[in-house]
Amino acid sequence: PASAQRLKPHLPPAPPGGTQDDAANQFSSALTSGQMGPVISQFGLPAEVAAAANTGDMQAFFKALESTANQSDSSKSKDEDTKDDDKKDDKPKDGKTDEKKDGDGAMSLD
Repeated sequence: PASAQRLKPHLPPAPPGGTQDDAANQFSSALTSGQMGPVISQFGLPAEVAAAANTGDMQAFFKALESTANQSDSSKSKDEDTKDDDKKDDKPKDGKTDEKKDGDGAMSLD
């Protein structure tokens, strides 16, 4: 410790974002050790993501994340397509627009 204090003035300043780096290192260590599976499952992610986290294989973990993200994106776009189709069905079938029944499309103040 005494020698560390003497050498400290000669060291370059610590890079900013040290706590973010520490968090990333801790996440990486927990993932590669296979300890992240239970934590991942608590976030409500699919079982295949938690299983990949249990293996400790970072590449498998991120591939599982990507595949589930792609699946949810495609299901969202299918849901939006269905909603668009439903909106098309809401149009009047006789082809008329929402005109007033008296034939006057504008409002008048009497």
